[in-house]
Amino acid sequence: MITSILFSLTLNLNTACSTVQPLPSVEYTKDERCWISGTSVRMRSRPSRNGDILAVFNNGENVKIIRSHDVKDDWGNTVEFWYLVRRRNGTEGWVHGDYVDCNGC
Repeated sequence: MITSILFSLTLNLNTACSTVQPLPSVEYTKDERCWISGTSVRMRSRPSRNGDILAVFNNGENVKIIRSHDVKDDWGNTVEFWYLVRRRNGTEGWVHGDYVDCNGC
């Protein structure tokens, strides 16, 4: 009986977890090199100022845009935008859009 209850609970938890959707992101199709504009700009683990700091960029460092993510308010207006970037050494993380400069981004 305990085994069937645990199995049922596990099945329900797995089903509930499978309905969680990832953050919507916009794929960036351009293969452009961009650069970081600013000092002490942080690379974050997720597109949020609360994301863990993974690294700190040098001003003018070249990066490649992988994709973008818009943060919207309750009315659908974009209030922040973030870029998932890749450094030359292959490290990837999120940078606030105010600190990324590109030609045509």
